[in-house]
Amino acid sequence: MARRHAIALLGGAVLAGLLPGSVNADTAAVPFGLQVDLFAKVADYDKTLPGRSQGLVRVVVVVRSGVPESVAAGARVLNALSSVPRISGLPHEDSVVELPTPEALADLCRSRSIGILYLSPGLLDADEAIAKALSGVPVLTVSSTADGARRGAALGFDLVGGKPKLLVNLPVCTAQGIRLSSDVLKIATVIP
Repeated sequence: MARRHAIALLGGAVLAGLLPGSVNADTAAVPFGLQVDLFAKVADYDKTLPGRSQGLVRVVVVVRSGVPESVAAGARVLNALSSVPRISGLPHEDSVVELPTPEALADLCRSRSIGILYLSPGLLDADEAIAKALSGVPVLTVSSTADGARRGAALGFDLVGGKPKLLVNLPVCTAQGIRLSSDVLKIATVIP
């Protein structure tokens, strides 16, 4: 019953109209606090997260120094994460890293058993290379933008008709070993 309630909350949050207007392709359309709430709820439906997290969900927020929006987004996401008590029923440890090479990012995810990798705005030019480097690395990649999901993150966020919408990139989920419940896929825009 609790899972049904959580998915209903997730669906309601995604479908609730929160922001008008259009945005630049590399600008987050959905507020960062709402993005954190949504990806934390989606993580509850990632069937592989508890096994790969080893009792602690490690969340890494990737920013690009020199891009004020990216750095500010990283701070907002960390702040929002501080109010989330548990992710997938587990405690979480959150950190920010400056964008390294895609290969170094993949090594970080492997060596530290990163459960969720959040890609802030300002990384659009690196999304495809990051996705390629993370193929075979079990990590849920979350982009702050819709284009980020289209270009290589497992999840992303968009505005459709002025309403927040979750995007799920199924090929990336498969490449990164992520198995999301069909309950999430029913309410998301699925990128085949």
